[in-house]
Amino acid sequence: MKMLRKAVKHTLVSSVLVATVSVTGIPAHANADPSPPTDKSSGVPECPPTLECDFIPAAYAKTGPGPMDYGNYDLGNRPRNLKIKYIVFDDMYGSYAESIRRFRDPTIEVSSHYMVRASDGHVTQMVRTKDVAWEVGNWYTNMHAISIQNEGSATEGGFTEAQYRTSAALVRYLAHRFDIPLDREHIIGHDGVPPPIPEDTAGMQIGPGPYWNWERLFRLLRAPIVSSPRRDGGLVTINPRFATNRPVLTDCSSGTCVKLPRQGANFVYLHTAPSSTAPLLSDPALHPHGSPGTTEVSDWGDKAVTGQQFAVHKRVGDWIGIWYAGQVGWFRDPERKPTAVATCGLVVSPREGQNSIPVYGRPFPEKAAYRDTGVYPQPLVPLQYLITAGQRYAMDPTRVPTDYYATAFGSTGTVVTGRIRYHQIWFNHRQAFVRATDVTITDTCRRDA
Repeated sequence: MKMLRKAVKHTLVSSVLVATVSVTGIPAHANADPSPPTDKSSGVPECPPTLECDFIPAAYAKTGPGPMDYGNYDLGNRPRNLKIKYIVFDDMYGSYAESIRRFRDPTIEVSSHYMVRASDGHVTQMVRTKDVAWEVGNWYTNMHAISIQNEGSATEGGFTEAQYRTSAALVRYLAHRFDIPLDREHIIGHDGVPPPIPEDTAGMQIGPGPYWNWERLFRLLRAPIVSSPRRDGGLVTINPRFATNRPVLTDCSSGTCVKLPRQGANFVYLHTAPSSTAPLLSDPALHPHGSPGTTEVSDWGDKAVTGQQFAVHKRVGDWIGIWYAGQVGWFRDPERKPTAVATCGLVVSPREGQNSIPVYGRPFPEKAAYRDTGVYPQPLVPLQYLITAGQRYAMDPTRVPTDYYATAFGSTGTVVTGRIRYHQIWFNHRQAFVRATDVTITDTCRRDA
Protein backbone atom coordinates (compact mmCIF):
# COMPACT_ATOMS: atom_id res chain seq x y z
CA MET A 1 0.00 0.00 0.00
CA LYS A 2 1.43 3.38 -0.96
CA MET A 3 1.66 6.33 1.37
CA LEU A 4 -1.22 8.77 1.16
CA ARG A 5 -0.75 11.46 -1.43
CA LYS A 6 -0.56 15.12 -0.42
CA ALA A 7 -2.50 17.62 -2.50
CA VAL A 8 -1.46 21.25 -2.24
CA LYS A 9 -4.08 23.85 -2.97
CA HIS A 10 -3.32 27.51 -3.77
CA THR A 11 -6.01 30.16 -3.66
CA LEU A 12 -5.88 33.90 -4.30
CA VAL A 13 -7.86 35.55 -1.52
CA SER A 14 -8.11 39.33 -1.03
CA SER A 15 -4.82 39.84 -2.89
CA VAL A 16 -3.03 37.34 -0.63
CA LEU A 17 -2.12 33.84 -1.73
CA VAL A 18 -2.76 31.16 0.86
CA ALA A 19 -1.56 27.56 0.55
CA THR A 20 -3.03 24.64 2.47
CA VAL A 21 -1.90 21.03 2.58
CA SER A 22 -4.36 18.19 2.91
CA VAL A 23 -3.71 14.48 3.17
CA THR A 24 -6.08 12.51 1.01
CA GLY A 25 -8.38 9.86 2.32
CA ILE A 26 -11.98 9.05 1.42
CA PRO A 27 -13.87 11.30 3.82
CA ALA A 28 -17.64 11.27 4.01
CA HIS A 29 -19.24 14.43 2.71
CA ALA A 30 -22.93 15.21 2.59
CA ASN A 31 -22.77 17.01 -0.75
CA ALA A 32 -20.34 14.66 -2.48
CA ASP A 33 -21.44 12.38 -5.30
CA PRO A 34 -18.89 9.56 -5.37
CA SER A 35 -20.49 7.63 -8.23
CA PRO A 36 -19.46 8.42 -11.83
CA PRO A 37 -22.15 9.62 -14.22
CA THR A 38 -23.55 7.15 -16.72
CA ASP A 39 -24.05 9.85 -19.35
CA LYS A 40 -20.86 9.85 -21.41
CA SER A 41 -22.02 12.79 -23.52
CA SER A 42 -20.92 15.16 -20.75
CA GLY A 43 -17.83 16.07 -22.77
CA VAL A 44 -15.69 15.11 -25.73
CA PRO A 45 -12.37 13.61 -24.60
CA GLU A 46 -9.06 14.99 -25.83
CA CYS A 47 -7.72 11.77 -27.31
CA PRO A 48 -6.29 10.48 -30.58
CA PRO A 49 -9.02 9.00 -32.80
CA THR A 50 -7.44 5.53 -32.62
CA LEU A 51 -8.18 5.17 -28.88
CA GLU A 52 -11.35 4.24 -27.04
CA CYS A 53 -11.87 7.23 -24.74
CA ASP A 54 -14.63 8.84 -22.75
CA PHE A 55 -14.89 11.92 -20.56
CA ILE A 56 -16.08 11.74 -16.95
CA PRO A 57 -15.33 15.04 -15.21
CA ALA A 58 -13.54 15.09 -11.89
CA ALA A 59 -15.36 17.03 -9.19
CA TYR A 60 -14.96 20.79 -9.24
CA ALA A 61 -17.03 22.10 -6.36
CA LYS A 62 -16.97 23.96 -3.09
CA THR A 63 -16.82 21.74 -0.02
CA GLY A 64 -17.17 24.35 2.72
CA PRO A 65 -17.41 28.05 3.47
CA GLY A 66 -13.68 28.77 3.42
CA PRO A 67 -11.97 30.18 0.33
CA MET A 68 -9.74 27.11 0.14
CA ASP A 69 -12.53 24.58 0.61
CA TYR A 70 -12.93 23.11 -2.86
CA GLY A 71 -11.76 20.27 -5.06
CA ASN A 72 -10.37 18.64 -7.14
CA TYR A 73 -8.42 20.78 -9.63
CA ASP A 74 -7.92 24.36 -10.77
CA LEU A 75 -9.20 26.07 -13.86
CA GLY A 76 -6.51 27.17 -16.28
CA ASN A 77 -5.80 28.47 -19.73
CA ARG A 78 -2.89 26.22 -20.68
CA PRO A 79 -0.77 26.38 -22.76
CA ARG A 80 -1.59 30.04 -23.40
CA ASN A 81 -0.62 31.15 -19.90
CA LEU A 82 1.41 28.16 -18.66
CA LYS A 83 3.68 25.97 -20.74
CA ILE A 84 2.87 22.26 -20.62
CA LYS A 85 6.32 20.74 -20.15
CA TYR A 86 5.81 17.30 -18.58
CA ILE A 87 3.69 14.18 -18.91
CA VAL A 88 3.64 12.44 -15.51
CA PHE A 89 2.75 8.76 -15.05
CA ASP A 90 1.38 7.29 -11.85
CA ASP A 91 -0.41 4.17 -10.64
CA MET A 92 -3.90 4.16 -9.13
CA TYR A 93 -5.33 3.79 -5.66
CA GLY A 94 -7.47 0.69 -6.00
CA SER A 95 -9.27 -0.29 -9.17
CA TYR A 96 -10.11 1.77 -12.23
CA ALA A 97 -13.74 2.19 -11.15
CA GLU A 98 -12.77 3.04 -7.56
CA SER A 99 -10.29 5.68 -8.73
CA ILE A 100 -12.89 7.35 -10.93
CA ARG A 101 -15.34 7.40 -8.03
CA ARG A 102 -12.72 9.00 -5.79
CA PHE A 103 -12.03 11.80 -8.23
CA ARG A 104 -15.79 12.46 -8.44
CA ASP A 105 -15.74 13.32 -4.73
CA PRO A 106 -14.69 16.99 -4.29
CA THR A 107 -13.42 16.38 -0.76
CA ILE A 108 -10.71 14.02 -1.99
CA GLU A 109 -8.59 16.97 -3.25
CA VAL A 110 -6.72 14.88 -5.83
CA SER A 111 -7.19 14.44 -9.57
CA SER A 112 -5.54 13.25 -12.76
CA HIS A 113 -6.09 14.25 -16.36
CA TYR A 114 -6.34 10.69 -17.71
CA MET A 115 -7.03 7.19 -16.36
CA VAL A 116 -6.04 4.00 -18.24
CA ARG A 117 -7.80 0.68 -17.55
CA ALA A 118 -5.71 -2.50 -17.23
CA SER A 119 -8.02 -4.98 -18.94
CA ASP A 120 -8.26 -3.27 -22.32
CA GLY A 121 -6.40 0.05 -22.17
CA HIS A 122 -9.62 2.09 -22.21
CA VAL A 123 -9.02 5.78 -21.38
CA THR A 124 -11.18 8.06 -19.26
CA GLN A 125 -10.31 11.75 -19.25
CA MET A 126 -11.28 13.50 -16.01
CA VAL A 127 -9.60 16.93 -16.24
CA ARG A 128 -9.20 19.07 -19.35
CA THR A 129 -5.60 19.61 -20.45
CA LYS A 130 -6.08 23.37 -20.16
CA ASP A 131 -6.79 22.92 -16.43
CA VAL A 132 -4.36 22.07 -13.62
CA ALA A 133 -4.87 18.67 -11.98
CA TRP A 134 -3.86 18.12 -8.35
CA GLU A 135 -1.72 15.05 -8.92
CA VAL A 136 1.90 15.08 -7.81
CA GLY A 137 2.30 17.07 -4.56
CA ASN A 138 4.55 19.71 -6.17
CA TRP A 139 2.61 22.74 -7.35
CA TYR A 140 5.25 23.75 -9.89
CA THR A 141 5.11 20.35 -11.59
CA ASN A 142 1.30 20.35 -11.48
CA MET A 143 1.29 23.76 -13.17
CA HIS A 144 3.25 22.40 -16.13
CA ALA A 145 2.14 18.76 -16.33
CA ILE A 146 -0.47 16.48 -17.83
CA SER A 147 -1.00 13.45 -15.61
CA ILE A 148 -1.83 9.88 -16.62
CA GLN A 149 -2.73 7.20 -14.07
CA ASN A 150 -2.58 3.52 -15.00
CA GLU A 151 -4.55 0.86 -13.15
CA GLY A 152 -1.99 -1.22 -11.27
CA SER A 153 0.18 -0.97 -8.18
CA ALA A 154 3.59 0.53 -7.47
CA THR A 155 4.28 -2.34 -5.07
CA GLU A 156 2.76 -5.17 -7.12
CA GLY A 157 2.93 -4.18 -10.78
CA GLY A 158 0.11 -5.62 -12.85
CA PHE A 159 0.47 -3.21 -15.77
CA THR A 160 -0.64 -4.73 -19.08
CA GLU A 161 0.46 -4.57 -22.70
CA ALA A 162 -2.86 -2.89 -23.52
CA GLN A 163 -1.97 -0.09 -21.07
CA TYR A 164 1.49 0.43 -22.54
CA ARG A 165 0.10 0.62 -26.07
CA THR A 166 -2.67 3.01 -25.05
CA SER A 167 -0.30 5.12 -22.95
CA ALA A 168 2.14 5.40 -25.85
CA ALA A 169 -0.58 6.48 -28.28
CA LEU A 170 -1.85 9.04 -25.77
CA VAL A 171 1.65 10.38 -25.08
CA ARG A 172 2.44 10.72 -28.81
CA TYR A 173 -0.79 12.67 -29.27
CA LEU A 174 -0.16 14.97 -26.30
CA ALA A 175 3.55 15.44 -27.04
CA HIS A 176 2.80 16.46 -30.63
CA ARG A 177 0.01 18.81 -29.57
CA PHE A 178 2.00 20.57 -26.83
CA ASP A 179 5.54 20.23 -28.22
CA ILE A 180 6.79 18.00 -25.39
CA PRO A 181 10.08 16.16 -26.09
CA LEU A 182 9.84 12.37 -26.03
CA ASP A 183 12.57 11.80 -23.46
CA ARG A 184 12.86 10.95 -19.79
CA GLU A 185 13.42 14.56 -18.77
CA HIS A 186 9.82 15.30 -19.81
CA ILE A 187 8.04 11.92 -19.72
CA ILE A 188 8.43 11.12 -16.03
CA GLY A 189 6.89 9.24 -13.15
CA HIS A 190 5.47 10.66 -9.96
CA ASP A 191 8.57 9.10 -8.41
CA GLY A 192 10.74 11.51 -10.43
CA VAL A 193 9.01 14.67 -9.18
CA PRO A 194 11.13 16.70 -6.74
CA PRO A 195 9.88 17.61 -3.28
CA PRO A 196 8.83 21.27 -3.13
CA ILE A 197 10.43 21.92 0.29
CA PRO A 198 12.74 19.93 2.60
CA GLU A 199 9.93 18.86 4.92
CA ASP A 200 8.16 17.08 2.06
CA THR A 201 11.13 15.03 0.86
CA ALA A 202 10.57 11.89 2.92
CA GLY A 203 6.89 11.71 1.99
CA MET A 204 7.24 11.97 -1.78
CA GLN A 205 5.40 9.24 -3.69
CA ILE A 206 6.89 6.28 -5.58
CA GLY A 207 4.32 5.67 -8.35
CA PRO A 208 4.22 4.20 -10.91
CA GLY A 209 7.00 2.36 -9.13
CA PRO A 210 9.78 -0.10 -9.93
CA TYR A 211 7.58 -2.40 -12.02
CA TRP A 212 6.57 0.21 -14.60
CA ASN A 213 8.34 -0.71 -17.87
CA TRP A 214 9.87 2.53 -19.17
CA GLU A 215 11.86 0.53 -21.72
CA ARG A 216 8.65 -0.84 -23.29
CA LEU A 217 6.83 2.49 -23.22
CA PHE A 218 9.61 4.33 -25.03
CA ARG A 219 9.96 1.63 -27.66
CA LEU A 220 6.24 2.02 -28.36
CA LEU A 221 6.81 5.78 -28.53
CA ARG A 222 9.39 5.03 -31.26
CA ALA A 223 11.89 6.87 -29.07
CA PRO A 224 14.00 4.15 -27.40
CA ILE A 225 15.74 5.08 -24.16
CA VAL A 226 19.05 4.76 -26.00
CA SER A 227 18.49 4.65 -29.76
CA SER A 228 22.21 4.29 -30.51
CA PRO A 229 25.35 4.63 -28.40
CA ARG A 230 26.77 8.14 -28.36
CA ARG A 231 30.30 9.30 -27.67
CA ASP A 232 31.41 8.58 -24.13
CA GLY A 233 31.31 12.04 -22.65
CA GLY A 234 31.40 11.04 -19.02
CA LEU A 235 27.66 10.43 -18.68
CA VAL A 236 25.67 7.22 -18.40
CA THR A 237 22.03 6.53 -19.14
CA ILE A 238 20.56 3.92 -16.79
CA ASN A 239 19.18 1.14 -18.98
CA PRO A 240 18.90 -2.35 -17.43
CA ARG A 241 17.02 -4.93 -19.48
CA PHE A 242 13.59 -4.91 -17.85
CA ALA A 243 12.67 -8.55 -18.48
CA THR A 244 15.78 -10.00 -16.81
CA ASN A 245 16.44 -7.30 -14.21
CA ARG A 246 14.75 -8.83 -11.15
CA PRO A 247 16.20 -7.33 -7.97
CA VAL A 248 15.08 -8.20 -4.46
CA LEU A 249 12.45 -5.75 -3.15
CA THR A 250 10.61 -5.64 0.16
CA ASP A 251 7.43 -3.91 1.29
CA CYS A 252 7.27 -2.72 4.90
CA SER A 253 4.16 -0.53 4.65
CA SER A 254 2.07 -2.89 6.81
CA GLY A 255 4.57 -2.80 9.66
CA THR A 256 6.01 -6.20 8.75
CA CYS A 257 8.53 -6.38 5.92
CA VAL A 258 7.77 -8.98 3.26
CA LYS A 259 9.68 -9.89 0.13
CA LEU A 260 7.87 -8.96 -3.05
CA PRO A 261 7.64 -11.51 -5.89
CA ARG A 262 10.60 -11.34 -8.26
CA GLN A 263 9.64 -9.66 -11.54
CA GLY A 264 11.04 -7.27 -14.13
CA ALA A 265 12.10 -3.93 -12.65
CA ASN A 266 13.28 -0.57 -13.97
CA PHE A 267 16.17 0.36 -11.64
CA VAL A 268 19.65 -0.52 -10.40
CA TYR A 269 20.71 -0.45 -6.76
CA LEU A 270 23.38 2.05 -5.71
CA HIS A 271 26.07 1.05 -3.19
CA THR A 272 28.55 3.11 -1.18
CA ALA A 273 31.51 1.30 -2.78
CA PRO A 274 32.14 -0.84 -5.89
CA SER A 275 31.05 -4.08 -4.25
CA SER A 276 27.77 -5.96 -3.89
CA THR A 277 28.55 -6.39 -0.19
CA ALA A 278 28.93 -2.63 0.39
CA PRO A 279 25.96 -0.90 2.09
CA LEU A 280 23.30 0.66 -0.08
CA LEU A 281 23.38 4.42 -0.48
CA SER A 282 21.56 6.34 2.25
CA ASP A 283 19.52 9.49 1.62
CA PRO A 284 19.59 11.85 4.64
CA ALA A 285 15.90 12.69 4.24
CA LEU A 286 14.90 9.02 4.36
CA HIS A 287 17.55 7.88 6.86
CA PRO A 288 18.23 10.91 9.09
CA HIS A 289 20.40 8.89 11.48
CA GLY A 290 22.73 7.71 8.75
CA SER A 291 21.59 4.09 8.57
CA PRO A 292 22.23 2.34 5.23
CA GLY A 293 19.74 2.30 2.41
CA THR A 294 17.36 -0.63 2.15
CA THR A 295 15.58 -2.87 -0.35
CA GLU A 296 12.26 -1.33 0.77
CA VAL A 297 10.21 -0.45 -2.30
CA SER A 298 9.57 3.07 -1.01
CA ASP A 299 13.26 3.73 -0.29
CA TRP A 300 14.04 5.66 -3.46
CA GLY A 301 17.34 7.04 -2.14
CA ASP A 302 19.41 4.07 -3.34
CA LYS A 303 17.86 3.46 -6.77
CA ALA A 304 18.66 4.88 -10.22
CA VAL A 305 15.89 4.39 -12.79
CA THR A 306 15.78 3.56 -16.49
CA GLY A 307 16.32 6.63 -18.66
CA GLN A 308 17.88 8.79 -15.96
CA GLN A 309 21.31 10.25 -16.77
CA PHE A 310 24.19 10.79 -14.38
CA ALA A 311 27.76 12.03 -14.54
CA VAL A 312 30.43 9.39 -13.99
CA HIS A 313 32.79 9.83 -11.07
CA LYS A 314 34.89 6.73 -11.70
CA ARG A 315 34.85 3.24 -13.22
CA VAL A 316 36.28 0.25 -11.34
CA GLY A 317 36.05 -3.08 -13.18
CA ASP A 318 32.37 -3.91 -13.67
CA TRP A 319 31.28 -1.01 -11.45
CA ILE A 320 30.41 2.61 -12.23
CA GLY A 321 30.37 5.36 -9.63
CA ILE A 322 28.00 8.25 -10.38
CA TRP A 323 27.30 11.58 -8.72
CA TYR A 324 23.97 11.11 -6.99
CA ALA A 325 22.38 13.42 -4.37
CA GLY A 326 25.73 14.87 -3.38
CA GLN A 327 27.33 11.45 -2.95
CA VAL A 328 28.96 8.79 -5.11
CA GLY A 329 26.70 5.82 -5.76
CA TRP A 330 28.08 2.63 -7.31
CA PHE A 331 26.14 0.22 -9.52
CA ARG A 332 27.21 -2.91 -11.34
CA ASP A 333 27.50 -2.70 -15.13
CA PRO A 334 29.07 -5.93 -16.43
CA GLU A 335 30.11 -6.01 -20.09
CA ARG A 336 28.06 -9.13 -20.85
CA LYS A 337 24.94 -7.83 -19.14
CA PRO A 338 25.13 -4.02 -19.21
CA THR A 339 22.81 -1.92 -17.10
CA ALA A 340 23.81 1.47 -18.52
CA VAL A 341 24.97 3.07 -21.75
CA ALA A 342 27.84 5.56 -22.00
CA THR A 343 26.72 8.83 -23.54
CA CYS A 344 27.32 12.57 -23.57
CA GLY A 345 25.34 15.75 -23.03
CA LEU A 346 25.12 18.91 -20.97
CA VAL A 347 26.34 18.84 -17.38
CA VAL A 348 26.33 21.47 -14.63
CA SER A 349 28.95 21.97 -11.94
CA PRO A 350 29.41 24.70 -9.32
CA ARG A 351 30.76 27.90 -10.79
CA GLU A 352 34.46 28.50 -10.13
CA GLY A 353 35.05 29.93 -6.69
CA GLN A 354 31.93 28.37 -5.15
CA ASN A 355 32.51 25.53 -2.70
CA SER A 356 28.86 24.46 -2.76
CA ILE A 357 25.55 25.49 -4.30
CA PRO A 358 21.92 24.89 -3.26
CA VAL A 359 19.40 22.60 -4.95
CA TYR A 360 15.74 23.55 -5.36
CA GLY A 361 12.53 21.59 -5.78
CA ARG A 362 10.61 24.36 -7.55
CA PRO A 363 11.90 27.29 -9.63
CA PHE A 364 9.49 29.94 -8.38
CA PRO A 365 9.98 33.64 -9.18
CA GLU A 366 12.06 35.94 -7.05
CA LYS A 367 10.30 38.18 -4.51
CA ALA A 368 10.46 41.30 -6.70
CA ALA A 369 8.43 39.59 -9.43
CA TYR A 370 5.30 39.57 -7.23
CA ARG A 371 5.24 43.34 -6.86
CA ASP A 372 1.90 44.86 -7.96
CA THR A 373 0.43 41.43 -8.83
CA GLY A 374 -1.75 41.01 -5.73
CA VAL A 375 -0.06 37.65 -5.12
CA TYR A 376 1.83 36.90 -1.93
CA PRO A 377 5.50 36.00 -2.69
CA GLN A 378 6.25 32.32 -2.44
CA PRO A 379 9.42 31.44 -0.50
CA LEU A 380 12.43 30.16 -2.43
CA VAL A 381 13.47 27.42 -0.04
CA PRO A 382 16.39 25.18 -1.08
CA LEU A 383 16.22 21.46 -0.36
CA GLN A 384 18.44 19.77 2.23
CA TYR A 385 21.10 18.86 -0.33
CA LEU A 386 24.20 20.64 -1.64
CA ILE A 387 26.27 20.22 -4.80
CA THR A 388 29.91 20.70 -3.86
CA ALA A 389 32.88 21.64 -6.03
CA GLY A 390 33.92 18.81 -8.32
CA GLN A 391 30.47 17.24 -8.63
CA ARG A 392 28.60 17.19 -11.95
CA TYR A 393 24.98 16.49 -12.87
CA ALA A 394 23.23 15.88 -16.20
CA MET A 395 21.14 18.85 -17.35
CA ASP A 396 18.00 19.11 -19.47
CA PRO A 397 18.80 21.52 -22.33
CA THR A 398 15.25 22.91 -22.64
CA ARG A 399 14.17 26.17 -21.01
CA VAL A 400 12.81 26.06 -17.47
CA PRO A 401 9.86 28.44 -16.91
CA THR A 402 10.28 30.54 -13.78
CA ASP A 403 6.68 31.19 -12.82
CA TYR A 404 3.95 30.73 -10.25
CA TYR A 405 0.20 30.26 -10.75
CA ALA A 406 -2.06 31.72 -8.06
CA THR A 407 -5.61 30.40 -8.33
CA ALA A 408 -9.11 31.15 -7.12
CA PHE A 409 -12.22 28.96 -7.20
CA GLY A 410 -14.49 29.60 -10.16
CA SER A 411 -11.99 31.45 -12.35
CA THR A 412 -8.56 31.21 -13.87
CA GLY A 413 -5.79 32.61 -11.74
CA THR A 414 -2.80 34.92 -12.00
CA VAL A 415 0.59 33.95 -13.44
CA VAL A 416 3.64 35.59 -11.89
CA THR A 417 6.78 35.37 -14.03
CA GLY A 418 10.29 35.78 -12.65
CA ARG A 419 13.61 36.75 -14.18
CA ILE A 420 15.93 34.36 -12.36
CA ARG A 421 16.91 31.48 -14.66
CA TYR A 422 17.08 27.87 -13.50
CA HIS A 423 18.32 24.62 -15.02
CA GLN A 424 16.70 21.22 -14.50
CA ILE A 425 18.95 18.31 -13.57
CA TRP A 426 18.76 14.64 -12.62
CA PHE A 427 19.95 14.93 -9.05
CA ASN A 428 19.00 11.62 -7.46
CA HIS A 429 15.96 9.40 -8.04
CA ARG A 430 14.22 12.71 -8.73
CA GLN A 431 14.67 15.83 -10.75
CA ALA A 432 15.83 19.09 -9.16
CA PHE A 433 16.66 22.66 -10.15
CA VAL A 434 19.75 24.86 -9.80
CA ARG A 435 20.13 28.57 -10.43
CA ALA A 436 21.86 29.41 -13.69
CA THR A 437 24.11 31.94 -11.92
CA ASP A 438 25.42 29.21 -9.60
CA VAL A 439 26.69 26.81 -12.26
CA THR A 440 28.95 26.32 -15.23
CA ILE A 441 27.53 24.32 -18.15
CA THR A 442 29.71 21.94 -20.14
CA ASP A 443 28.67 20.15 -23.33
CA THR A 444 30.45 16.80 -23.07
CA CYS A 445 29.44 15.88 -26.63
CA ARG A 446 32.01 18.36 -27.92
CA ARG A 447 35.41 16.88 -28.66
CA ASP A 448 37.17 19.71 -26.84
CA ALA A 449 35.05 19.36 -23.67
